[in-house]
Amino acid sequence: MANGPSELIAAPGVEPGACDVAQALKANAAAASSAADDRNTGVTGVVVTPSLSERIFHAGAEGYGWLNAGWGTGAFLSALYAPQVIAFVGGRRSMAFSMALLAVCAVCAPVSHWLVAGILIYGAMGSARGVGGIAMNTSLMEMVPPHLMGRVQNTFYFFGTFLQLVLALAVGAVAHNVSLVAAFAILACVYGFAFVAARWPAGAAAPVEAVGIAE
Repeated sequence: MANGPSELIAAPGVEPGACDVAQALKANAAAASSAADDRNTGVTGVVVTPSLSERIFHAGAEGYGWLNAGWGTGAFLSALYAPQVIAFVGGRRSMAFSMALLAVCAVCAPVSHWLVAGILIYGAMGSARGVGGIAMNTSLMEMVPPHLMGRVQNTFYFFGTFLQLVLALAVGAVAHNVSLVAAFAILACVYGFAFVAARWPAGAAAPVEAVGIAE
């Protein structure tokens, strides 16, 4: 009787499950970078947006609400056209273009000077994040075997949470002690890294062989 699909040949001394997860992560580097970008989005909304509203737009809590409304509106509208965009340009290109747009917007936001311009920029960021997130989830469901999905998502969540912790401390310190422009530049660099990872050629996962055991 043959074993189930999760029981695969691994290298000596390596558990089969660990081998499977490593192969899935290698084949989904772009999706992993976009999953980490989800934590970067949290840093943008919580750490730098209040300072952007207060120090650049001089709008206080009201401006903070408008900026978040712009992001939310863009994210909501992206659900209407994300499937068409992903079908037209492909999942990996959708992620890459989304990360590139987020990087550009992160550079432009602290020098926009007008609240209306900031709202429009945040709307574009929310829209790009929506398309990128849908493309990422679609890529995961297409490329990761169902029996590995839980382990792969947990791995993404672990590294994404660590990235969020590091970014929140670093970006907050830079925004307070150096400049808000430099803090946004750090976020733009992270989005830029996600863009490069999404555009990087993905190698096919190494084939695995099921072990057959005679009854």
